[in-house]
Amino acid sequence: MTYDLSDQQVLFRDAVQNFLGQVYQQDARRTIVASNDGWSPAIWRGMAADIGVLGLGFEESRGGLGGNAVDQIPVMESFGQSLLVEPYLETVILAGRLLRRSVRPLAQTMIDGVIAGDIRLAVADREPESRFDPSRIETIADLLETGGYRLTGRKTVVVGAPWATHILVVARLSGRAHPSDCCGVFVVAVDAVGLLMASYPTVDGRRAADIELDGVVVAEEALLLEGREATDAVEEANDSAAAAICAEAVGIMRRLLRETHSYLNERRQFGVALATFQALQHRMADMLIALELSAALAYRAASAIDAGASVRRVAVSAAKAFVGRAAHRIGQEAVQMHGGMGMTDELIIGHLFKRAIAI
Repeated sequence: MTYDLSDQQVLFRDAVQNFLGQVYQQDARRTIVASNDGWSPAIWRGMAADIGVLGLGFEESRGGLGGNAVDQIPVMESFGQSLLVEPYLETVILAGRLLRRSVRPLAQTMIDGVIAGDIRLAVADREPESRFDPSRIETIADLLETGGYRLTGRKTVVVGAPWATHILVVARLSGRAHPSDCCGVFVVAVDAVGLLMASYPTVDGRRAADIELDGVVVAEEALLLEGREATDAVEEANDSAAAAICAEAVGIMRRLLRETHSYLNERRQFGVALATFQALQHRMADMLIALELSAALAYRAASAIDAGASVRRVAVSAAKAFVGRAAHRIGQEAVQMHGGMGMTDELIIGHLFKRAIAI
């Protein structure tokens, strides 16, 4: 499929790219990733105040800019090209989708904080024992006689958790018989008593954490979603994030193709530019075809997010399968055509390939 951006989407994309072009060049990103925190609060504040991108996707009635999953495509492409590490995906798209599904007062409070840049979120839904079955939840939420819940369990590879102010924890409500429809989504502050976090860097320059919930007590109001509504919302949020990641991968592939094309035109061998070699031209053409197919599938996946679960699952799965292979292949080709230079820290190629591998 093809998709023409609306005037509003073009303006928003250009605003994001202009902002990142000024503050997120390669040297600036390298400094941010190497810092103790691993992210930039100043960049995050700028995303909230200067371009308002943290409000994209939230309904205008809830204080946001409106927009849907398709509107996120050019934004995520831009983030991919700049290799943004700040937790936009985790906060606005993944956790934001869960907040949008909740009508509890706390959800609106969290949305207001996200849009203002004061709240950063991570979603803890995967566990060491769950493997490839996200519905297998062993973390328990016990309802206390005095009110509130006690959370006990472990979560693994919670991306963005070291930067978060709050974690959205998926737990099984105790006393319910069937794990598939008895889960709840809870808001837990990262400084809550009993929440233990083991943080670590990931290969793509980001940060993640394994989390242990050792009897963390939260108020009843902390329960955002429960039952089948919670299960469906978590699945929808993960699909939305997968579609957004596909768009980010498209941005990465565009940058890889652009950098490789530029290098082949500059690098000379046997007295001519490498770009004149027919074999390399064929490989670049194959990379371009894979990129364009990936972009079409990313838009298809995003357009299916609100089309119902059965349609959404197929579209997102197809996009993720194809885009993952294409990003890996284009990354390999870009590194190889750069020769040894492709693996050096000085060039952006290797950093792009690492994020492509993670995706």
